Amino acid sequence: MSHPDESGNVQYYKAPLYITIRIHVKAHFIRFLANADAIWWMLRNRR
Repeated sequence: MSHPDESGNVQYYKAPLYITIRIHVKAHFIRFLANADAIWWMLRNRR
């Protein structure tokens, strides 16, 4: 506990990175759902 500033910097660096990762994961998940929906419609309309 002799370097509180270093710990603070790590927290400050981790927060935006975590938010960015969450945004990217959410975007990829939404894109995956959209692609799955499109594939489902393609398979369904093929019959």
